[in-house]
Amino acid sequence: MGVDLANTQNETVNLRALVGAAEARIDQAATRNSAAMTSLEFSRNELIAADPYQTAAQLQTVQFQLESLYSVTVRNANLSLVNFLR
Repeated sequence: MGVDLANTQNETVNLRALVGAAEARIDQAATRNSAAMTSLEFSRNELIAADPYQTAAQLQTVQFQLESLYSVTVRNANLSLVNFLR
């Protein structure tokens, strides 16, 4: 009976060791997944985030170009042969 008890105790210890090793692998995988998710979110934010100063500068440039285009369009609309010959 004592031998059976010792064997059972050894098997319990072995099972606990296996469970502990499995839990350690799960924790490592969870840590890797968390790090990968953080990295992907950072990369995504870098791709879609807009710099407000750069965006404002680009908007002003486009606005100036649009105003210039409207100005040229108005001048062209007022052209006539009589105005041209003057």
